[in-house]
Amino acid sequence: MTAPQPLHERLLDFEAARHAPYRKEALIRPTFACSAPRYYQQLSAIITPGPALAASLAYDPTTTTRLLRLQEARRAARAARTLTTD
Repeated sequence: MTAPQPLHERLLDFEAARHAPYRKEALIRPTFACSAPRYYQQLSAIITPGPALAASLAYDPTTTTRLLRLQEARRAARAARTLTTD
């Protein structure tokens, strides 16, 4: 019997599959037994600097780097919205 796959590996494998957005939301609950917001919290946790990020980079550097780029783009977009003056 094989050991269960760690959560960060399962999350990265799921993200690497690049599901269509409408399909991805429908697959989260049956795959991870959690809501979509909880899934995204867990995904964010594995790309937060620290041991989880190191493990994610070691397992799948391409997907982890893509997720980091997307996170930074969202952060920059939020910052641009908050800095605009009317």
